[in-house]
Amino acid sequence: MLVLAPISIGGQAIIRFYNAATDEEKLTAAASLSEILRQIDEG
Repeated sequence: MLVLAPISIGGQAIIRFYNAATDEEKLTAAASLSEILRQIDEG
């Protein structure tokens, strides 16, 4: 169950990235996704 939360949050970050209207929104979503992936990697 611990793995499901980061994947769900990561999925939301990916959706925010693709739905972003501006470059700033895309950069924010990409930074969030990068942080999530870093945390998963440290696991």
